[in-house]
Amino acid sequence: MSEGFESEGKPTVAPAAAATTTPPPPRRPDAAAVGAARVGPGAGCANWAELAVGPPAHDEVACALSCSTAPGCALWNFRASEGGGCHDVGVSSCVLLPADLWAAGSRCVYQESPCWDLRTHPGALPASRLEPAGRPRLVAFAEARRRTCLDDSGWKIAVSHSDDSGKTWSSASFATEGKYARRFNPYSIALHSGKIVLLYGAATAAGQHRIGMVHSVTDGETWSAEADVSDQFGSASLSNPGPGTGITVSMPGGGERLFVVSHRGAYRYVSVTVSDDEGLTWRTLNTSFPAMDESTIASLGGGELLLAMRHEEMGTEGRAASRSSDLGVTWSPIEYNRELPSAICQGQLLHHDGALYFSGPLASKPGMFWRRRFLVVRRSDDGGRSWYGDRLVHLADSAGYSTMAPVTSSTLGVLFETDRGIEFSTVRA
Repeated sequence: MSEGFESEGKPTVAPAAAATTTPPPPRRPDAAAVGAARVGPGAGCANWAELAVGPPAHDEVACALSCSTAPGCALWNFRASEGGGCHDVGVSSCVLLPADLWAAGSRCVYQESPCWDLRTHPGALPASRLEPAGRPRLVAFAEARRRTCLDDSGWKIAVSHSDDSGKTWSSASFATEGKYARRFNPYSIALHSGKIVLLYGAATAAGQHRIGMVHSVTDGETWSAEADVSDQFGSASLSNPGPGTGITVSMPGGGERLFVVSHRGAYRYVSVTVSDDEGLTWRTLNTSFPAMDESTIASLGGGELLLAMRHEEMGTEGRAASRSSDLGVTWSPIEYNRELPSAICQGQLLHHDGALYFSGPLASKPGMFWRRRFLVVRRSDDGGRSWYGDRLVHLADSAGYSTMAPVTSSTLGVLFETDRGIEFSTVRA
């Protein structure tokens, strides 16, 4: 499925020494490509002590030493590994792994000899977004996380593009540079003119939360300098955009209205912010949605909008939804739809060729609504009131985040997050 635009290896660990009783697995051919500098066995892995971000270095060293002295341990991982996949379960999780797990393909596991310096690692790309810019180019965005897989390790916003309907992708570059210490939650909007507006959450070196924005008029090849639009977001200035893809709606008097959906903290409230001048200025609408989290919005035509929202009880109540029939000026009370994928996770709406689509994960087992599995795309022909026709995208436990864009009139592209990295697949519309 995935070609070209993948996570560059999840930098959760430095490599660990194989036990003498177990032959070490072959080193991955892409080990050097992840951007790590080879230190060599003579350095004794002293660079671990210099890691500025992530778990305490002495815990990682203790984990590595445990593996080196444990019979049968060929690999070690400072994040828990379940069924060959990588799952963050805490900053002090040391898991000793037998050699046969190497064949399972977990990119969070590395052989240890020699040591690699993680300080130079460019970061993993664990949260994916997809945006159609000037056809036929697809432009994808992701958080670039460095040193750990944790949500608070976003560093820059990475971008890649495909000119062959997602068969191959360019090497990842960065759309953001210079202004902030951290960046996360990319939220992209493609305008009819071909301009791409990219918003994201950000943090200064002092830890102050901001909302940043860049734009491109070159199909994602080059980007403007970072602008701070926090103050314009008003009551949503401390919220995070998306993550995902926003929309534009043609206005009756001409021009486009850009819509950004953002969430404040975990399950506090969701806000909708708009721009009527291609992102030069912004204003947040008066309506907010309490106890909601990551959300997605779609235009159904004729001024009608649908907002689908994550919340803590969606495993039993269904995903939350609200509608507007006047371009976002007013919104209906929150309702719940049990026909949408029910694992507690982000999801993405897409209106395409008269139908509405939603990508999101199902729960892996009844009652296990925090465990995401079976990433699917569902279709609605009545504006999101009923849903049918699962298109299976991915069958494995994963982080579950995804986004969509039309590839052809009959094909949808889905960019999604897996334990192997970021992958791309297509499904029928």
